[in-house]
Amino acid sequence: MSNKYNFEFDKESKRDPLAIINKKIKAGSKILEFGPANGRFTKYLKNQKECCIDIVEYDFESGVEASQYALVSCIGPDEGDIEKENWCKKLKGNKYDAIIFADVLEHLRDPLSALKKCHEFLKNNGQILLSVPNIAHNSILINLYLNKFNYTSVGILDNTHIHFFTYNSLIQMVKDAGYYPVYQTAVKINVGDNEIDAHYSDLEEITAAALKEREKTLGLVYQYVFQLKQVEDECVIDLNNQDNIYLFKCYIKENDDTDFSEDKAITIKLNEGINNIKIDLNKYKSLSKIRLDPMELGGEAYIHCTFLSNNNNAIPAILSYSNGILVKPDTYFFEEDDPQLVFDVDNLYVNTIAINICVKQFSKIDKLKYISSFYKREYYNKKQEIASLRAIIQEKDIKIENIMHSKSWRITQPFRTIAKLLKK
Repeated sequence: MSNKYNFEFDKESKRDPLAIINKKIKAGSKILEFGPANGRFTKYLKNQKECCIDIVEYDFESGVEASQYALVSCIGPDEGDIEKENWCKKLKGNKYDAIIFADVLEHLRDPLSALKKCHEFLKNNGQILLSVPNIAHNSILINLYLNKFNYTSVGILDNTHIHFFTYNSLIQMVKDAGYYPVYQTAVKINVGDNEIDAHYSDLEEITAAALKEREKTLGLVYQYVFQLKQVEDECVIDLNNQDNIYLFKCYIKENDDTDFSEDKAITIKLNEGINNIKIDLNKYKSLSKIRLDPMELGGEAYIHCTFLSNNNNAIPAILSYSNGILVKPDTYFFEEDDPQLVFDVDNLYVNTIAINICVKQFSKIDKLKYISSFYKREYYNKKQEIASLRAIIQEKDIKIENIMHSKSWRITQPFRTIAKLLKK
């Protein structure tokens, strides 16, 4: 266990719940941290925020390392077992500004009792900061539908987890423990972008579509992060955090390949706004086609691609297929999910792709609104174009009419008649 959870703490990480928890802790706070492992976060709180930290850690070896950053350490299977009373006795009388359960409660047989015990150790305005994995992540549901449930070494299905949570069960446990959730947020990770081997493509289309609808709510929640207090307060709910929620994929097809495959796919997480991407294709020796999937769901994508040679010269690749509508230069609307742009690059010696991309996924209602607005604009533009053509035709008709009624037209009429007879 000493190495399993020994990661460096990154306060800017979008995927580490500790980065979220850190924002809720004031400098100089008195902290009780359960399950600090090797003390990566303990060290940060002590050195960077000048906090006073006590720790409770079951694994003795990890606890020894973490204890160098703590005032009081309860470590090992005796003192460090959260579900025993020994740590309570050792820390009796202490009151904390914050108690941390970062990815800990899922390891307990009775997490409810552990939370209840903490009332004794919280200051009146103290807080509990916790994170737990979401067993209802779409990756899990895909595999359950396929009759699969496989533990992993880390992650949602960590093989040491003995308690599982959904959003509703977590809320109920918090309520039963006598706390109020005053802040709720989540770490979201896409299907196919975590440790679980699961893909929408493994499902029937209708089932995959139903699960993708859950992405708009809680289907991509990997971990819940809650702030709890003992007194009721305004609750801020921010479960739709969209950081790094878009996945861009570049599929490579070489001459010997029968089709595109995940084995030759490059996945890149996109942020909101314009993303500048460079994809190195040096390791592929016989490029045939390149498929770009701007995102997983339907929506609008601005995507400007430049294919470059070894000398950094632009190469004119041909767009051979797209399931989107070009609504303006470099901007496509994709009504269906799984947007695709396919380029023919056979014998073009492409070395690098430079891409500027900005995507916006739409719900079904947003898609309908977008389509309606698009076709209304198209109808208006065509109507204006038709009106303009009619005006041109009318102008030509007037000119012809004027010519036919002019004096010169009447004078030359006999000559035109003779010319027609001669042609016969």
